[in-house]
Amino acid sequence: MKGSSTKARDEESKAPVNDEGGRNYYPEFLKKATHPGVCLWHMLFKAGALVSYFLLNLFIDNYVMTFISVILLSAFDFWVVKNITGRILVGLRWWSQVKEDGTEEWYFESLEEKKNAGIDSFIFWAILYITPLIWAILAVASVLSFAIYNVTLCLSAFALSGTNLYGYIK
Repeated sequence: MKGSSTKARDEESKAPVNDEGGRNYYPEFLKKATHPGVCLWHMLFKAGALVSYFLLNLFIDNYVMTFISVILLSAFDFWVVKNITGRILVGLRWWSQVKEDGTEEWYFESLEEKKNAGIDSFIFWAILYITPLIWAILAVASVLSFAIYNVTLCLSAFALSGTNLYGYIK
């Protein structure tokens, strides 16, 4: 028994060494990114919400399940973009607080050294702008097809992604 574990260890040591720090597992366009994993997370929840919207409407035809899935994925995306990917990919962060008198105050945080890391910055900003646009188009399509429930869902997802966009460009 002891010899078999040594043999397995020897086979593991013969495995090809990844010189790129794990970048072989990422899509081609992310291999040049400084933070490919963070870029992937930046896209993951947005893509998940859109895929859920289309596939759950198509195959399950259960509005409640679709609504819950899309809203949860959009909320996760909102939090990840606002607190993690914005800070790592472009060096920005924002939040708002409601004062005692009921007015809202926005706070913006920026790293001293701006992060314009080429592909990281491009992926962050391109996807940040495209996502609310996609949700707006889907909302208009839902209005035109008289799918009122889908309008509510699309506008909710638009509000979450649009608020993130507004927070970063303000």
